[in-house]
Amino acid sequence: MSFIKKFVTVASTVALVAGGLMAPLAAHAAAHGAGSVVKTPDGTVWFITNDNHRRAFTSAGAFLSYGFLSFSQVVDANSDDTALVAGSFIPPRDGAIFCATATKGSDVAGECALITGGMKAAFTSAAVFAGQGHSFSRAQYGDSSFLSKTSNIDNAGAAHRQGVLVNFSGTVYLVGSSTLLGIPSVDVFNSWGYSFADVVTANAADNSMTKSGVMCARTAGDLNPSFTGTCSTVVNPGPGGLNGSAGSIDTITTTGSPNNEQVAEGDSNHKVFGVEIKADNGSDLRLTSMKLDLRQLDAGGSRTMDKYMTSVSVYDGSTKVGSSDVADFTKTTNTYSHSVSLDSSSVIPMGQKVKFYVAVSAVDTIDSTNLNNNDWIVGIDSIRYNDATGAILTQDGGCTDVNNDSIACDNSRHFSFGSLTTVNDVVMKVSLADSSPSSAVIKDSTTNGTDGVDLLTFKIKAQGSDMHIDAIPIDLTTSATNVTDVANTLNLKVSNGDDFSQDVAAHTNDDPLSNDCNGANTCSVIFDSLNLDVPANDTWTFTVSADVNKQDDFTAGDTLKADLTAGTGDVNNIDVTDSNDDQLDTAANGARSGSALGEEMAFYDKGIMVDSAGTTTSVTSGSGPNDDIGTFTVKFKVTAFGDTMYIPNTVDTSGYNVQYQIDASASGVASGDSGTITCVDTCANVDAPSGNAFQISDGQTRTFTMTVTTGDSTQGQFRVDLVGVPFDLDDDGNVSETGEGTYDFNLDNSGFRTAYIGLN
Repeated sequence: MSFIKKFVTVASTVALVAGGLMAPLAAHAAAHGAGSVVKTPDGTVWFITNDNHRRAFTSAGAFLSYGFLSFSQVVDANSDDTALVAGSFIPPRDGAIFCATATKGSDVAGECALITGGMKAAFTSAAVFAGQGHSFSRAQYGDSSFLSKTSNIDNAGAAHRQGVLVNFSGTVYLVGSSTLLGIPSVDVFNSWGYSFADVVTANAADNSMTKSGVMCARTAGDLNPSFTGTCSTVVNPGPGGLNGSAGSIDTITTTGSPNNEQVAEGDSNHKVFGVEIKADNGSDLRLTSMKLDLRQLDAGGSRTMDKYMTSVSVYDGSTKVGSSDVADFTKTTNTYSHSVSLDSSSVIPMGQKVKFYVAVSAVDTIDSTNLNNNDWIVGIDSIRYNDATGAILTQDGGCTDVNNDSIACDNSRHFSFGSLTTVNDVVMKVSLADSSPSSAVIKDSTTNGTDGVDLLTFKIKAQGSDMHIDAIPIDLTTSATNVTDVANTLNLKVSNGDDFSQDVAAHTNDDPLSNDCNGANTCSVIFDSLNLDVPANDTWTFTVSADVNKQDDFTAGDTLKADLTAGTGDVNNIDVTDSNDDQLDTAANGARSGSALGEEMAFYDKGIMVDSAGTTTSVTSGSGPNDDIGTFTVKFKVTAFGDTMYIPNTVDTSGYNVQYQIDASASGVASGDSGTITCVDTCANVDAPSGNAFQISDGQTRTFTMTVTTGDSTQGQFRVDLVGVPFDLDDDGNVSETGEGTYDFNLDNSGFRTAYIGLN
């Protein structure tokens, strides 16, 4: 889909803008030379090319896209100019943002595209346009209907197309079809009429293109820079394509960042030092080597380099251009020195600046004494390079002596090594998942039991490092005599697709992390040999479920819950190692955190389920101007299973009645409160010994409304909660018998709780 933007209409031909600028030339004048811009009587503006042809511009926008052209250059054509062979139309310059002013040919009025390779590449969205660094303020407008369309630009992170100017850390390049053309100086840049306002920041994808050389200054008759030509203005082209003559390093400046870096055990190519090197205006410079000095300044730790690192590398921006093993460094006193060879791509264009970085790779395991007592310094001793004459030159790096422990030379930086946990803030974070099940009644079978009852869902985040998890202990607690009375198998499902199961009865005191599940109502089940690899900063989800025994093996109403918290099932007992294969430190030291508490699941073969059906509140005037009456309603659904059930049709704050409580958010007194319960559906109403009750048949669902009204002396902010629904098997008014009780499992949520209202 094309990216369309409406613009104010502008003149479609140069003639409308440039007409009348110049008086006619004298008759019989010779044709104008290459690079001239002439206007024929029909208003068309032509460019005289190097091969003595004339090519027409289709619009003012196309003409102005070539920044080295201006209307002041346009002269009237003479007869010899018009006699020249007419060539193809001149498209807007590659890299220009060109917007069509009329629908014609391949143009769509208002459509903006990048001119690239003489074709149009439309942007698919404003986000892609802006993400590639372009601005409408730099757009040209006119007729490009004769141009073909190429593939749309639909990804802000894609490499920039041919013709775009990109900035790599202060050096500007022109993007070609597959290579980058360096721009050696501001004068060359200006000769082509480029503007720094058109330069965009290079992205990661641009790094895949190689550098093909440097741009030549524009000469008359040139329309676009050549990626393959030889520059006629270059003095003494040097070896390997360097441009210029004699040259040297102008300045070396330490960058503000990195500074005082802390390198973690096992880190690869961690940048610890950066410099910006500028070439003078005499020549491109190719760096061939950089001599580095490193020293450990803290006498409390080892001064030996290989106790801390494996290699040292040099980067040109984000590209590694050289690397040496620690064994290549020579030790003098306590200073290690070595000249790191750099590859041929390390070129600084004349007059330009390039940033170089020094990076170190740390050993996986560093002695704790050394971790706590190290202060390294790295500096540039010297730099070797070539200019365009082929001369081999050496530049003092500004830090030629690091043999003094109090050194603070210009081109150097301090850095240190720390543990993976400390530097990368490595923490295993355990938390309860939002999807973890709330307390509930589970319908169990008296014949086959119930498999796969979810008890707990928790998350583990591997912050700061890859983590390998081999074992996770889960605490089980039941209201029955033994855990094995209720559950026979515990299951663990992982979000990566793995599933594990453990026999509950097999966990005895013989396991150091387990209790005897067959002899207590609390024990731990260990999921071991998990072999789970959690990538750094990923979060995985774990769901614990149980295969529950048949109801005859335990008492109706017995509960079971699972936890991952303090105790045997503590996060400290999770078998977890970091990317260095080191066990994570304890929660007390910050390497492990969190817990996950499950909720009780109660098992019945006969009982009720309760679901929310909504709440309302209202306020009415009482006996006086400041005596409000509050009315609170909670609507709920009751489903009977396994047998006919009876629930009371009266409301109270305790006892056999449907139970509620009044909560005050501030000081207040609820007095004279009363409540009723009504059946919204058609309900069977029976007399129980202790009062009236509603009968609900097996499999039947009935909806009820609990209404509570406060007296007119109530003052403050109040709400009402439904906190318990008694259920009775035999309608005797006694719910303390086996298989009976009060449903209070999932009532602690907003579905069973009214909003607060204020009463005077």
